[in-house]
Amino acid sequence: MNLNMKLRVKTLWIPVVIVVISYIIIGFMFSTLFFANSQESLNAELTKLIESQRRQLKTGLSLLTSSQVPADAFFGLEADDDEMAKDVESQVESMGLDGIYFTDLHGRIMYPKNANLPEDFISELDKATKERGVTEIMYHTGRMLGFAPIIDVDTPRGFLVFGINVPEELASIASAIIGARINAADGKPDARVSERLKNVYDSAQVNASSFFKKMLFRTIAVLLTTLSLITFILNSSSRNIMQPIQKLLEAFEKQAEGDLTQEVHVKSKDEISQLTQTFNLTNKKLNEILLDVTTSADSLAVSASQLFGVSQDIAANASDQSSKSDQAAASMEELNCSFLQVAQNTSVAAAS
Repeated sequence: MNLNMKLRVKTLWIPVVIVVISYIIIGFMFSTLFFANSQESLNAELTKLIESQRRQLKTGLSLLTSSQVPADAFFGLEADDDEMAKDVESQVESMGLDGIYFTDLHGRIMYPKNANLPEDFISELDKATKERGVTEIMYHTGRMLGFAPIIDVDTPRGFLVFGINVPEELASIASAIIGARINAADGKPDARVSERLKNVYDSAQVNASSFFKKMLFRTIAVLLTTLSLITFILNSSSRNIMQPIQKLLEAFEKQAEGDLTQEVHVKSKDEISQLTQTFNLTNKKLNEILLDVTTSADSLAVSASQLFGVSQDIAANASDQSSKSDQAAASMEELNCSFLQVAQNTSVAAAS
């Protein structure tokens, strides 16, 4: 792997990988948060739905049992006439109920025939308060059941019971809001499900899912856009870093070959610019030192040549002086010989 590739990996791809991993983690956290928020919104909406159904049951029972109509229908049922009970049923049809029941004070169903209610619920009816205006709402085995006493003047005659079948998905919410006052294990859930509640629940699910997908898509789009922008910036920064470094590397290689005239110029005003300025100054100083050394070497060579000439002159003078000394010694020797000859001659003359 060449230097250019190594720098690109360090300055571009490693940061990009780190950013991608960070964005994946952030995206996962955001998606989890959005999912949790969508679920919270869904639960809040479904809670409002159950609360509205609960209030609707209480309001409908209160309004209906405050009149004489349920008592008259109860009298008709005692006479095996269910027409008025059917009229009552048609009056509350707009409430979207899944069942309307008339029972006696002990919970025995009088209308509709062959209908059934949980045994524990019937026991609750037997023990319930039998005063005008008192309504109670319970959740039992997949059904929201509300009841109120039917009063003829001041005499309780039985109970009017409203029922709404709760989808399984709403069971936990209904149980938490209304409270399962009866042992749910003692009854079997009604296989029928309130169409209205089911539709509302499905709609809420679709809205929550749509919200989650929309937010997730927006988050992914923002993250991808930001990632592209960061990659572009890092790529530009990487080029701005690698190009001056590549120029410096080439200049160093030429410097190693002995070329001290190289200069690197960059437009940036950062640490790389300071590095190139330092390189240029170092190269200039080295070049000046080399010139000084060259000049000093030339001067030294001239001085050495001059010294060699002087040495030769001194040697020549010394040789000449030695020759003259030899001549003087020979002359002295001759003179000495002459003196000896004269002395001998003098001695001979004296003897004669």
